[in-house]
Amino acid sequence: MDEYFGIYEKFDILRLMLKDKTRVLMAYKNAIFNMKEKFQGKVVMDVGAGSGILSIFCAEVGAKKVYAIEASMLAKTLEQVLIENNLQSTIEVIHCEVADIHPDSLEKIDIIVSEWMGFYLVHEGKLDSVLFARDKFLRKGGLIFPSIAKLYASLCQLSSMYEFRNACVPLPVYLNTRCIGKEYRKIKSMEPEVLLLNRDSLLSSEELKIRDIRTVENSEIFEKLLVFLDLNIISKSVNLLGEEYVLTCKSGKYQGICIWFVIEFPDGSKLSTAPYNEPTHWKQTVVVLPTVIECIVFIFFSRAHFMEDKMSESDMTFDEKRPANLFTNVKLSTNLSADIANSDSDSMSIYINEPELSDDISEWKGMSMNEIRKGFGIYEYREHPPIVPSAKHTVLFRLPLSMHESPKPYPTHNIDKWSHGYVRLPCSAHCFYPIDQTTFQRSGDRSCRNRWDMIQEALLRSILSSQQLENAILSYNQIYAQRWNFTALHHFFSEVLDSEETAVFFQTLMPKMIQLALQLPMLLTGAIPLLKRHTNGSISLSQLQVASLLANAFFCTFPRRNSSNPQSEYATYPYINFNRLFAAYSEEKHNQCESVMEKIKCLFHYFRRVTTKSPEGVITIERRYIPCENCPKWNLQDQKLPSLHITSKGTIENEGAGLLQVDFANKYVGGGVLGLGCVQEEIRFVICPELMVTMLVTEELDDTEALIVSGIERYSKYEGYSNTFKWKGDFIDETPRDDSCRRMTSIVAIDALYFRQPSLQFKMDNITRELNKAYVGFVGSDIYQNNLSAIATGNWGCGAFRGNPKLKVLIQLMAAAVADRSMVYFTFGDTKLMDDVAAMYAHLVQHDVDIARLYSMISKYHQESALSDHSDFYCFLYNKSRIKSSSADIFAKDSKDTLPQRSKNVALNKDVVNKHIYEMKMTEEEKIINWLASCDDDNDDNAKRDTKDMCNEKIKNNLKETNNVNESGGLRFVEKHFVEKHFVDDTVRENKNQEDKVFYKLNKGVNSSSLKESITQRSIDDRDRSKNLKSELSLESAELNGSESIEIIKNYSVLEFHKQNPFPRKSGQRRISDDRDTSKKIKPELSLESSELNDTESIKILKDCFVPESRKQKSLPRKNGQTKISDFFQRIS
Repeated sequence: MDEYFGIYEKFDILRLMLKDKTRVLMAYKNAIFNMKEKFQGKVVMDVGAGSGILSIFCAEVGAKKVYAIEASMLAKTLEQVLIENNLQSTIEVIHCEVADIHPDSLEKIDIIVSEWMGFYLVHEGKLDSVLFARDKFLRKGGLIFPSIAKLYASLCQLSSMYEFRNACVPLPVYLNTRCIGKEYRKIKSMEPEVLLLNRDSLLSSEELKIRDIRTVENSEIFEKLLVFLDLNIISKSVNLLGEEYVLTCKSGKYQGICIWFVIEFPDGSKLSTAPYNEPTHWKQTVVVLPTVIECIVFIFFSRAHFMEDKMSESDMTFDEKRPANLFTNVKLSTNLSADIANSDSDSMSIYINEPELSDDISEWKGMSMNEIRKGFGIYEYREHPPIVPSAKHTVLFRLPLSMHESPKPYPTHNIDKWSHGYVRLPCSAHCFYPIDQTTFQRSGDRSCRNRWDMIQEALLRSILSSQQLENAILSYNQIYAQRWNFTALHHFFSEVLDSEETAVFFQTLMPKMIQLALQLPMLLTGAIPLLKRHTNGSISLSQLQVASLLANAFFCTFPRRNSSNPQSEYATYPYINFNRLFAAYSEEKHNQCESVMEKIKCLFHYFRRVTTKSPEGVITIERRYIPCENCPKWNLQDQKLPSLHITSKGTIENEGAGLLQVDFANKYVGGGVLGLGCVQEEIRFVICPELMVTMLVTEELDDTEALIVSGIERYSKYEGYSNTFKWKGDFIDETPRDDSCRRMTSIVAIDALYFRQPSLQFKMDNITRELNKAYVGFVGSDIYQNNLSAIATGNWGCGAFRGNPKLKVLIQLMAAAVADRSMVYFTFGDTKLMDDVAAMYAHLVQHDVDIARLYSMISKYHQESALSDHSDFYCFLYNKSRIKSSSADIFAKDSKDTLPQRSKNVALNKDVVNKHIYEMKMTEEEKIINWLASCDDDNDDNAKRDTKDMCNEKIKNNLKETNNVNESGGLRFVEKHFVEKHFVDDTVRENKNQEDKVFYKLNKGVNSSSLKESITQRSIDDRDRSKNLKSELSLESAELNGSESIEIIKNYSVLEFHKQNPFPRKSGQRRISDDRDTSKKIKPELSLESSELNDTESIKILKDCFVPESRKQKSLPRKNGQTKISDFFQRIS
């Protein structure tokens, strides 16, 4: 012991430790200062104080008293340090070992701090001092810094130890130095080496042992560690294929064991000495193996072939023609090491006819991801509040949680609820199953047995084939013996796996899965409530509890969940038992069924992972319901479109990390995951199988309901989509966990409508339903309203559901805007869709289109496309948004702004064209006036109707003639949206909606006085419009070629039609037609700029509306009793 303490008297060692920035500043100091309120006014003991740096930290945060225990001669130096820093009154140095201190000589300690870790965690032997201090001095409920220690070990490659030429001076190539290398390794294997490795040297799974320093006994410290370091377990006599398995992640030559540790503080912060973290003075400890272990990776286990000195390549070969099987991570080849190395760097992607993009084509448009994240880190958003049990949140594990082990079940004693509002568990004491009648007649036993007893009996028998597995499952599902088939399961084990792999599955993985399933009563002690329709509720389970539930689903143990009768108890719930997956195969659909085999691989891989190492996290499932009457009134929403990042590359689950990820769900969540389905939702469910537990508890989703799942972990890589889907190996999910031990991955399941006729999706009812559905999924928690992540989504409800992706992206944007979220949209390789959506988005933003206006435009598309044959949805929105903007300007702008100015640079033929068109229009007006004079009786109803019809006909003929004239001259006048009566109706409705918005805001608490002033000012503006009405419409430049013509919007028709259809008047407000002087003055003149046309030039068409001086001085005379045009328009309106 004196030698041990003497080491720390060497100041070189002390200097090395103090220079360790990771150890001192980033770990201990942060942990102490993060919990400074726990230290204020408390008594602290620093066991093995050394330089006293930890004692000083404690004093700085307000500790009342710090006892610095130091047995070495450094204690004297520490006393001088304290005097120089004026801390001697707070920190008392005790120069002895902690075991020599009498328990009654010190007051009870509130906190123990100690840097007790040595190489491979326990090398220095100081942990026993910490445990002694804990047992003798620490107050009940006191804290220990650090509180958790986690030891890791991995097999590794040590080329410098085995390639003796690299460890010695250069030797001639022809000399055989194998015997020297053998002796060198023998010496090195007798004591550990301390050195730095990198992550690439690690070849196997890592975790070895976890210890809680608050509860560990002294006798337990070396219990497992010594067994691990005993090299007798690495010998030829070990039957690795029968009992022991070395879990591996790579193929290669295993030449040593790398050991490191991780400690955890009470605030949750950690200090790691792993090879892939920042180096510390502890480095890593390596034990050299005396012999080489040559291994080849499989999914379930690693087969180890031991070789004494020969390091030849494995003679194990694979048949290239054999179908890809479950055990290989990549395409089969003889060089597995190279393949797996390449596989690790591959990014997972979905292939949907994705073209190869050239370098000059952008893969994303819109806002950058940095702008989308608003300065937050990937995982700095807070999507969900901490887990707290409540009437609407059922928590089935014990709180508070420990970060180092699987959560313990809650409550302590089993609660068995066999009722409609809860999941009927197979282990319930109320779960009975009818036995065979012949058995009853022969033995006289009861006609029903406890089903859990039957399940245990069936599964604990020897099961070595898929046929025996089928028999076991049917033994407690006898009623379905003639209806269920297991063709997919039999095909998997007979055709996909070879006989050796099948034997390994049934002898190795299957027993672990059975054990996991039968542990359900111990792992799940509480009753699981059902998430029923039109309710808000949450359930939190541990990942281990979910694994046990899914193991039971695999063995088809859940009662009353197999009936297809629409009147059955669970008819409105998804199927959960795996019997449907086992039957999802037929020779006629061979290509489609190949994806079923790949899904089975994903699921078996998941069970391999959770039975190898128990998962430690938790999962929360939330059902969210907002009644229709509480959903947004979409025609009153004045929010602008949110930020959009749209990309043709990447996937929601990869590039959407940290965002709210959308599951394109079926109303029965999970969709066809247990059948032939293999699209977005089904793929997400098999690479993250914990999502499948939602199928157990979630009733079908209604129109304003969504399901949000947080904390799920991903286990598999994949590629392809639908029939091309392939499992590609293990995936290590490194997503961090939140304060409630949930991985910071959130998925929202929202189901879209299915349209037999795609045109029906543009009906207002369907649009509103989809908006409400998306909004319910996107709206965030009130607690974190200012810290919501963006939404990661894509072509929701398209494909098989026949949704229009151009419509669906706008619907999701509108819902995201009201929910106050940005959006990241993945087109999955469709670059044209990316370009189209990005252009439309930019256009809507440029034209300042808000949600209410966009809702109005979309809702009209179905009707107007039927009338006008609008085949392109976005083209319709382009035109509608321009027209709306221009018409709004007519009524919103001041007369000074709208009064057009003559162009001083007008081409000669422009005047000729304007003059000809003006004269033609004046002639038509005179014809109408003369025709009006022939009306006999203005009060006759038939005359009114006939007059109106004939007037409309005259106007249409006028327009037709105008078009003919223009087409002959290379010009075409566009009348749509202006001539038809519904244009004015739409404008009136738009004005009414604006008023509705004002009162809607008033109801929400907006300052009433300011709103009244706004309304009053608006009335004044309306009265002035008739005096100042001038039109100014502009068209964007258009490229013309030989087959195209110039489109000119005719303002004349607008003005005349406004005369026919005056807007409703407010009190005291005049119609335009009432101001006769103004109506006489307003006449149109069309002007063209840059009249030269060819195939490559474009022109800008402006409309100057003014009254020529010659027209101001005279007007047409009226015959006796003749009616003015303005009066007539008032009469027929």
